[in-house]
Formats: sequence, structure tokens, C-alpha cells
Amino acid sequence: MRRWLRGLAGRRPGTLSLDDVAWRQDRYLVRPGCTDLGIKIREGRLEVKGRLAIDGLAGLGRAGQGCVESWAKWSLPPDPRGGAWWQHLAQVEAGAGFVTVAKHRWLWSGALGTDPGPNAPQIQVEVTRLRCGRGDETEAWTLGIEAAPLAAWPGHEFTEVTACLLDAAALPVLTASRSMGYPAWLAGQGGADQAF
Repeated sequence: MRRWLRGLAGRRPGTLSLDDVAWRQDRYLVRPGCTDLGIKIREGRLEVKGRLAIDGLAGLGRAGQGCVESWAKWSLPPDPRGGAWWQHLAQVEAGAGFVTVAKHRWLWSGALGTDPGPNAPQIQVEVTRLRCGRGDETEAWTLGIEAAPLAAWPGHEFTEVTACLLDAAALPVLTASRSMGYPAWLAGQGGADQAF
């Protein structure tokens, strides 16, 4: 995986981050059946992602196809004053419904399109190795591809660049049925803080 991501840097200008120093842990709130809202706590920050739209399926070259979705993200830092809302969140996190996900990430990011300027639309490829639950060493892998800002580029350019990037990888064929956001993936894993 690292070799493939390093190869991206040789084909397209961008930044490579091999975050393989240590595993990091996030805590996700899992709501059965909820696939369009992700709530997590990372290093004391509250992060919320909401799906704005399902934009359809995209062909990804030889790699297969995947679902393209539009998401928005909000982030709140820890409350240094220990406000009531933050204390309530800590109580909620300690209760049922949260699952711990350990992550080991590899990340490549670069300009989407031919203009590498500071205001150019960006594309990011993230490969993540995951461990979920408590005491279970079963691992999963995710591949995420993000582009921003949404309004700055036509969708066909995103799919063309994505297909080009993935064609160079020795990946199993990606199927639309396994293409989903973290909330949907977590909802299908079996519940909060148990080995699954």
C-alpha cells in the first residue's frame, strides 16, 4: 500500500503522509440504521459529518465502481472551561452506543486538475487499516477518496482522476455494494464496543 501511495507522488504532484508511527483511536457513536450522520470523538474533539447527497455511481476504471456522496463536516474543540455541554458529551460517550476504532492511516493529497495553485480543487486518497471493538484483532481496510470544494470541479474530472489513480493499484475489484461511508460501515459491524 505504501509503495502504491509513493507511486502517486511520482505521477501527480502532491503530498504524501505515511502516518504509520502509531495507531490512533477514535470513538464513534453508532446508531442502528443511521447511515447519513457520523459522530465521533477524536483526541477530545467532537466531529460531526452529515451526508448532503448521494450523487450516484462512478466508474473507477479497472478498479470497479463506487458510490459518490457529498458530505459536510463540523468540528468542535474540547471545551477548556468544562462547560455543561462538554460534560454531558463525556457522560454520553461513557455510556452505550459508542465503538472504539483504532486506525492506521496512509494519506496522499494533491491538486485535482491541471492548476496546482493554492485555490485549486484538491483530491485526497486515504487508505486506512482498522481494528474495531474491544479485544478483537480482526482487521479491515478502507479506501476513501475525497475532493473539495465540491462546486469547483465537474464530477467527470473527479472520476477520471480517481480511475487513473486506482488503475495503478493492485486492488481487488471494488463493488458498489461495498462502497459506503463510515456510518453505514459501522452500523453493519454489530454494535458498540464488542468484538465483531
